[in-house]
Amino acid sequence: MRRGNGRQERIFHLAALLLGLIIVFGFSVTVIAGNGGTAEELERFYEEQEKVYVQEIRTFLKEQGYQNCGVTLTRVTTEDGSRTYTVRMHHKYFDRLDEAGREELENALNAYAFEQEFCSFRYRYS
Repeated sequence: MRRGNGRQERIFHLAALLLGLIIVFGFSVTVIAGNGGTAEELERFYEEQEKVYVQEIRTFLKEQGYQNCGVTLTRVTTEDGSRTYTVRMHHKYFDRLDEAGREELENALNAYAFEQEFCSFRYRYS
C-alpha cells in the first residue's frame, strides 16, 4: 500500500513539473510573439491599430455631437521603440470646452487607445 502512495506521489510531482514547464513555455512564447517579429510585421501591427483607433475616435466624437470632426493622428517613434501619439481634433465647438470638459473627453478617448506598453497619447484641439 505504501508503494502505491509513493507511485502516486511521483506521478503527482511529474504532472506538476510538466504543468509548470507548459506554463513557462507558454509565457515565453507569448513574450516572444509580443515583442518579436520583423520590423515590418511590427509596423503593420501598429498601422492597423492606428487606423482602428482613429475610426473609433471619429465614431465616438460623432456620437457625442461633434459631427464632421476632423481627426489626425501623428506618431513619434524613439530609438528604444516607444511611441508618442498626438491626436489632433478639429471642430468649432472644442473652443467651448473648459478644462474639466477637455479632461473628461480625453479620459473617454483614452478608453479607446490601444494598450501597448511603450505607447502614450496626447490630445490637441483646434
